[in-house]
Amino acid sequence: MNPHITSGGSSFRGAYLYYMHDKGANTRNRIAWTHTENMMTNDPDLAWKVMSYTAMGQDRLKEASGQKRTGRKTEKPVLAYSLSWHPEQNPNKDHMLEVAQRSIKMLGLSDHEAIIIAHQDTPHKHVHVIVNRVHPITGLVANGSNSKRKLSGFALEYAHEHGLNYAPQRQQNARERENSSHNRKIQDEWDSSHDGESLIFALEQNGFRLAHGNKRLVVVDASGKVHNPVRHIRGINAKDFRERLGSEIYNALPQIDEVVAEIKEKPSNSHEQLEASYRKYIEELKRLHQIKERQAEIKELQKKIKNARWWHKLLGITRRHTNDLNKARQDYCNVNERIKTQVRIWKKAKLDALGKSNNPTKRPAKRHITNQGKSIGMDTSNSGLSL
Repeated sequence: MNPHITSGGSSFRGAYLYYMHDKGANTRNRIAWTHTENMMTNDPDLAWKVMSYTAMGQDRLKEASGQKRTGRKTEKPVLAYSLSWHPEQNPNKDHMLEVAQRSIKMLGLSDHEAIIIAHQDTPHKHVHVIVNRVHPITGLVANGSNSKRKLSGFALEYAHEHGLNYAPQRQQNARERENSSHNRKIQDEWDSSHDGESLIFALEQNGFRLAHGNKRLVVVDASGKVHNPVRHIRGINAKDFRERLGSEIYNALPQIDEVVAEIKEKPSNSHEQLEASYRKYIEELKRLHQIKERQAEIKELQKKIKNARWWHKLLGITRRHTNDLNKARQDYCNVNERIKTQVRIWKKAKLDALGKSNNPTKRPAKRHITNQGKSIGMDTSNSGLSL
């Protein structure tokens, strides 16, 4: 099954005249069957008028349902796409209708008005779906962004369910998107973060900046290219992304123009910026892994063991403190090993990126950056304490 989506339109009458008639004629020989969704009529000659009336009454519907009437009225309420089967396939009406209804639901439009029209003028069976983006009760306009990507994913899921492989290029494109470096990085940072602060920090360490775009939140990479973060993360939508950030962080994000301008003005080979970023990264690692708290715990246990009274030893309290100290030391060493690994990976990525932006024959000096851990009081080669 192969989907194809149009660029959208403003006229339900125009869509009706095209899909409900033969090409260049006033006949209907190519129409196999029709079906309507969420309307009181099954007659397509009346259905398009109902859809047009709904779109024109958008403000009235908003007012009646208690919605805000702010925002610009949509100029393209028509969403049209087709679903085509391979000539070797011979789906019946029930199957084609079920798949069309599933595709509407997948796009989040199951409550919207729609006309499904099956044609029989080609060797391959296919249906055309016309959906009203304006909700018939609330008057709100459905967001049509990523509809092409969603339909492509729907086609892949359909092919997997039925064991088909008529579109190997679609599968290849999906694998390439899945394995792209930006996809992996943004997905990894989303998985490893737990709140807005840690998410922004993780993204910035990979050269990404979050900002308010014209219509949605965007991620800007180090070269100034803009990405939609929701498209790079599996199983979430824009609402989930905003909830992870929190309202305070969300409102404090800069505008996209400011971020792009800042990136263009910033020199790409600044060792000072790299060093400052490295220091910030170390401090954030120390905070995330609770280094100060672990150090304080170990020192407190050492103090208790050193100043233990004779009855503490008699009652086994000192032994318990000793066991706690050994465990705390081991945990601290394990954390340091994880930090060393994270620092090594970060350092290699940053130095490689810096080397690519400079003259390839002139590599940046690694020695100065390598010793920064000790210079800021973070010895990543050992526990940092005399235990």
